[in-house]
Amino acid sequence: MQTPIAIIGLGCRFPRADGPDSFWSLLKQGEDALGEVPGGRWRVEDFFAPESPQRGRSYSPRGGFIADGDCYDAGLFGIQAQEAEQVDPQQGLSLEVAWQGLEHAGIAPDSLGGTETGVFWGVSTRDYDRRVANQWDMLDVRTSTGACGAIVANRISFSLGLCGPSVAVDAACASSLVAVHLACQSLAAGECELAIAGGVHLILSPANAIAFSQGKLLARDGRCKSFSSKADGYVFGEGGGCVVLKPLDAAVRDGDFIWAVVRGSATNHNGLSNGLSAPLGRAQQRVVRRALAAGGVAPSALGYVEAHASGTMLGDTIEVNALRASLGEGRRADQRCLLGSVKSNIGHLEAAAGIAGLLKTVLALHHGQIPATLHGDPVSPHLRLAGTAFSIATQPEPWPAGEGPRFAGVSSLSFGGTNAHVVLGEAPGPVTAAAPGDDGEALLLPLSAQSPEALTALARTHLAFFRSLAETPDAQAQARFVQACVTLATGRSQLPHRIVLRARTAGEAVRALEALLQGAPDAALVQPRAGQAHARAFHLMLSSPAAGEGSSASWPSAWTWGAALAERAAELVRRELPLAFADRRPEAERLLGLVAVLARGGAVADTVAGADAVGDQVARLASVHLGELLGAGAESSVAPPSYVSSEELAGPDAKRSAFTLRLGEDALEASSALASLFVQGARLDWNALYSHLPRTRMPLATYAFQRRRHHSFTPSSQQAPAARTA
Repeated sequence: MQTPIAIIGLGCRFPRADGPDSFWSLLKQGEDALGEVPGGRWRVEDFFAPESPQRGRSYSPRGGFIADGDCYDAGLFGIQAQEAEQVDPQQGLSLEVAWQGLEHAGIAPDSLGGTETGVFWGVSTRDYDRRVANQWDMLDVRTSTGACGAIVANRISFSLGLCGPSVAVDAACASSLVAVHLACQSLAAGECELAIAGGVHLILSPANAIAFSQGKLLARDGRCKSFSSKADGYVFGEGGGCVVLKPLDAAVRDGDFIWAVVRGSATNHNGLSNGLSAPLGRAQQRVVRRALAAGGVAPSALGYVEAHASGTMLGDTIEVNALRASLGEGRRADQRCLLGSVKSNIGHLEAAAGIAGLLKTVLALHHGQIPATLHGDPVSPHLRLAGTAFSIATQPEPWPAGEGPRFAGVSSLSFGGTNAHVVLGEAPGPVTAAAPGDDGEALLLPLSAQSPEALTALARTHLAFFRSLAETPDAQAQARFVQACVTLATGRSQLPHRIVLRARTAGEAVRALEALLQGAPDAALVQPRAGQAHARAFHLMLSSPAAGEGSSASWPSAWTWGAALAERAAELVRRELPLAFADRRPEAERLLGLVAVLARGGAVADTVAGADAVGDQVARLASVHLGELLGAGAESSVAPPSYVSSEELAGPDAKRSAFTLRLGEDALEASSALASLFVQGARLDWNALYSHLPRTRMPLATYAFQRRRHHSFTPSSQQAPAARTA
């Protein structure tokens, strides 16, 4: 039996669908996203001829295109402008999709550096190579990596610092589904603890359209008519997608949101058959049966199959007959099995076709609805479905949870004879977020981005979410608010441009975000100090809080781990504070406790000084005993701050790349101090700070990429040869 693998995050960018929510909306509404070739790719009129066939020409000018599919956010991934000019946009699209998938899983991409996280990525067509061919004067060493298919997976691993397997898979149209299969095997074998599996395909050249037009394999009307008696060929599409995978037991343990479960998977080859590109029904039956056996799932249990079904009469017929043969065993007439194909919505994404079908099926399982397959009427009689339990999903169909678990299959077939099949099962029951305590403390909700523009875009997106949460309160609204705060804190990278919201409710978060977008002040909005440069390093200047200030509310009462810190701080002060300060012990305890809370949150100062006598004594204690204060294991893992005098800290030799937090003067309690440190650039350990709250992750809006075109190709750079009749 194959180890069950949980799908905990989704990422995608498809025609008219940027992200899983947008993709589901397209599918649910039955949209056909196929259209004309975007401007900037090539001059369509130079390569188009409606007559069939003409050498050097295509009769099909339509496809599933992303208008700015060759644009990406190079700056987010540290790719400098000169290198970006030499990088295949497929690498940029893959980086964004992987980042989106991780955030969708509630995993901060910058938290994975050094981990055994694997990347398995399908990539096949090399249109970028075709564009750079004979461009001798633009080639340099960066072109070798920028144009290499293997580097697509490696670029993701490198950019995120991932140390697990990093494998590019080229199995033509089956590439991305084979990548998912290999990722599941790697997880089961313990080679990696987390995996990102997906694929990419961008159409940057008319070469394939021309080649397949010669064989009359493309649909003349630019519509993909899977399963239909009118099927006359397929339609090209482009995009990228991925799933984030983890063993099911680990996902449940970690409180991950689980979208679906991979129960079994398999891949094989046709072997010697009627032709290299000819589909073989017997091989397709074998791969489906092997995937079912691997997952311990009965053939009759599958209620839906996302077929390859590219819209060719012969290929669709062979595939459906193979599915009937392999899934009909033991199936009663009332055990319906619907068949569908996402290619009718977005075209055939070649190397990314399998991941597109997998994502559609995951979303269908999650939402309890099977989207319609477009242009399938009238269904081809060659499929021989009459009187069987199988039918084509030509209309949306409800797929609610029944007496037993729901299962689905996803197939991907390549024109080189590789076949792949994945068996999905519905996710286990959702974990209900525990209600937070009623202490009324504000939560810290950090937002960060690589640029001010991206931060503004993120704020707008999250404003819409928190507004909807505030406007439709119910018994679980506050729990969802807490869950969102924890997810955004622990599940997002800490990037240079930052704000923090200190909010008790969704309504307070709404007011703070509205103030940010209007350029107005708000008590719940913490922003960087004007004129203060972003810096991760900082100094602490300690001063005794005034009597009665910074008392037991120095940190939120819900921070149950804070009680232990307070006890250790009190013990340390009683033991080490000079007798001359005996009457100042309460102030010293509170101040030392605040230093400990910051350190617990990952904020350990470079240097610490005292602005007054009590502050100076606490600074000396912190510089020597911080590890002891934090508890078991911290003494060897935390480097305490260096003690300096207040004069040294203010002197000309002080480190100017760091900022100074005046604890006890500017910040009297932990949450304001932590917020101030974060917005100025300090890296915080949000997992430690929120360890007392429920850790169930929540799917939320992901990063707002700031995309632009980096390559210098123009439509005129692709010259069409003179047309000749075939």
